[in-house]
Amino acid sequence: ILFTTCQVYLAMIGSLVMKISFIGQLGLPGLSEANAASREHRVAAVAQTLAAEGHEVTVYGTPPYLSAGSFKGINLAQVPSFDPRYPGGILYLAWSLTKLLFRQQDVIHLQGLKAAFLARFIWALLPHRIWIVTVDQLPKISWLTRRIIRFALAINDQVTAPTRELQYRLLNEFGVTAEYIPDGFVVGGSGQKLVTSTLPRGLKKDTYLVLLGEDTKALRSFVKARKQAKLKQRLAIVGEETPALKRLAKQFPKIKLVGSLGNRQLRNLLAYSAGVVLADAS
Repeated sequence: ILFTTCQVYLAMIGSLVMKISFIGQLGLPGLSEANAASREHRVAAVAQTLAAEGHEVTVYGTPPYLSAGSFKGINLAQVPSFDPRYPGGILYLAWSLTKLLFRQQDVIHLQGLKAAFLARFIWALLPHRIWIVTVDQLPKISWLTRRIIRFALAINDQVTAPTRELQYRLLNEFGVTAEYIPDGFVVGGSGQKLVTSTLPRGLKKDTYLVLLGEDTKALRSFVKARKQAKLKQRLAIVGEETPALKRLAKQFPKIKLVGSLGNRQLRNLLAYSAGVVLADAS
């Protein structure tokens, strides 16, 4: 299965063979014993798929996460960190972007807001490129962060978000439209497969809404409004299963109380939902 990130590329570049660079990750998982985060796994999955399609793919990284050479058809470009004890950082990102000035590429895929912000300062020197950015973290909203994020993302031809929560926040807090492309891909066999087995029992991809909020009155109001609107999706309520919520779940069978979740479980729950609702009495 050629998953959605690659469909974004194909929609933009068609069947042409393109030179594609990935900036912002520390390396690729499997090349060292160093831990790799979701960003590195995401880049590995997309880069391998694009390389298999015949595109010339270059992934930038830093020791100990990556060394120069090639891996499964991917070109590896090593960029030193300012302080080797702490791989990555602003100077590492700046140096990675500077190297783009001396390489020919058609598509540049940025990982994270820091890389997107720094890219604004070389964007004018790299005309006629396709710019894609994946936003996997967002700061708290403020007058300053809103303007910084809009500045950083304005040049990109496509913005993607790995969770529904980030997609919602980008649109409603920062006025940025993003394509929802979930994490959770494994590489093997003939392609990529979504991993949804970590969802709570009874929930399936795109068949439920995630309801966030601690105000029971606001939750009850939304549940009643949902019933009146005859929405078909189930409601997954995140948080401590209080007596009031248990009574609400008994009254409305479409409610699923999932309790308090860890970061990974919550990320998966949000990623495979049909939407997120924030219930607030205000």
